[in-house]
Amino acid sequence: MVADKVLSIGLVFVGALLIATSFLYARTLCTQTNSKNSSWRFLFTLNALFLVGYVAFILYLYAEKARSLQIVVSMIFCGGGFFVFLVTRISNHTVLESEQRALLDRHNSLHDKLTGLPNRALLLERVSHEIAHAKRENEKVAVVLMDLDRFKEVNDILGHATGDVLLQLLAPRLTGCVRESDMVARLGGDEFAAVLSSVDLDSAVKVSKKFQHAVDQPFDVDHQTLQVGVSMGISFYPDHGSDAQALLKTADIAMYKAKRNAISYAIYDAGKDELNPNHLDLVRDVREAVRCKNLQIVYQPKWDINGRGVFSAEALLRWKRPIIGDVSREIF
Repeated sequence: MVADKVLSIGLVFVGALLIATSFLYARTLCTQTNSKNSSWRFLFTLNALFLVGYVAFILYLYAEKARSLQIVVSMIFCGGGFFVFLVTRISNHTVLESEQRALLDRHNSLHDKLTGLPNRALLLERVSHEIAHAKRENEKVAVVLMDLDRFKEVNDILGHATGDVLLQLLAPRLTGCVRESDMVARLGGDEFAAVLSSVDLDSAVKVSKKFQHAVDQPFDVDHQTLQVGVSMGISFYPDHGSDAQALLKTADIAMYKAKRNAISYAIYDAGKDELNPNHLDLVRDVREAVRCKNLQIVYQPKWDINGRGVFSAEALLRWKRPIIGDVSREIF
């Protein structure tokens, strides 16, 4: 009879251990970020109640006299504990595996497969985040857009596989030029971009020079030494754009200015941006001014310092826009 009692308690104790393990699994499910729903909370509560019931039954068996029927009931308790453990364990494994797969899918959707760097989507997300922070703290955010020079020659002469290796070697060089709070991304092809938080003009230029130095260093690919260059455009929030798309656009315009002028970097200048809406308005208005004869000629006399007086004059064209007034000579 004593042996029956010990066996009964042992069976229920094993079931209680299984329930306790299930309780921990259920707790893990409830604390998962994407698993906080009523089903898992119910499973957690159910496991807690089972655990209390098993402990109470063990105490009951310990206090009561042994009976043969108790062995059967204890076996049922043990089997029930195993069943609950199995269901909770499978649920836990399935949920965690699903979440890991979702995290991996999100990572792949926001990162470049070749270099492992963030892609355009993640860069835009990060720039928007930094703009929101800068707006609260009254700070500046810089976007540096980079386009490799002579990279097309590498692809055309040595093949795309060589070009891919060069890009993979370049990625860690670029990330090594910025702080942990900044981000470098590959936008596609040989185009990269960086978002620099809480910076001023001097800091952004300093980082751009680091980028230039990193790109200028030779690359050893398949026992060949390759060299490329870089053209960069820099734009700032809030000076050159109020959102992520606008900053990338203005940085892109500045980058093409640098490429045209064969310089390593250029800072966006709205006054020299032919794609700026203000520039298009000027073109439209000046045509209208010519048609309506609203341009004026003024004369600037030239004086002979030897005392012969005025001997000639320069004819200067002036334009007074409606509402706005005189247009500066520089813009005109």
